[in-house]
Amino acid sequence: MNKREQLVLILTLIVSFCSICYELLLAQALSAFLENTVLRYSVTLGLYLFAMGIGARLVEGRVKEHPGRRLLAVEIALTFIGGFLMIWLYGLDGWVNSRLVLSICGHALILVIGCLSGMELPLLMEMLKGRRTDSESAVLGYSYMGAVLGTVTFAFVFFPMVGLLNTAFIVGLMNGCAGILLNFCRAEEEHVQRRQFYALLYIQLALAAVIGVCLIYSAPISEFLLQRYVAKGI
Repeated sequence: MNKREQLVLILTLIVSFCSICYELLLAQALSAFLENTVLRYSVTLGLYLFAMGIGARLVEGRVKEHPGRRLLAVEIALTFIGGFLMIWLYGLDGWVNSRLVLSICGHALILVIGCLSGMELPLLMEMLKGRRTDSESAVLGYSYMGAVLGTVTFAFVFFPMVGLLNTAFIVGLMNGCAGILLNFCRAEEEHVQRRQFYALLYIQLALAAVIGVCLIYSAPISEFLLQRYVAKGI
């Protein structure tokens, strides 16, 4: 296994870890905002798997055209949505007074993240195709491992010890770093469109830097969001 193949499989592990953490974050946050924990987790995971199937179908037929650049665009979207996930939810809760609207928007986020996550695996498989005879099984295997690591880490580390807001920032930063790593394992054919790739890479770098700053100042951000949440309930 060469260095590029190793990087692609490490990327698979990271992005799967991040995707499942985003969905668990949404499930837990919606449980807090809308109650009924069992319902929220069941619906979240069901919608997530459904949306992953849609995402995989949407990207079908396009994966051969610059998979590295397409994957980087997906990682930017996931970093932006997932890294600020709790801010979006607190903002929605403060902006709308309807539980129905909050529920619709929250479940729309589940579908969007699931759809983007479903796009990742075919693109990663395409990046390994021609270099490994078992590219599909290798990507799927590392994806399942990443999902297991994500669920265990969320349950035993992130939720009880880090908190939801910091978890979103940490996972978003990981997702951003995964996008940056794509610079080291692009397919050769993408060199022709280097300018487009680097434009996306700079966006990913800037986004990761913003999330890093948010993580440093997470305490005042958390206090501000909680004050708004409490003030709304009074």
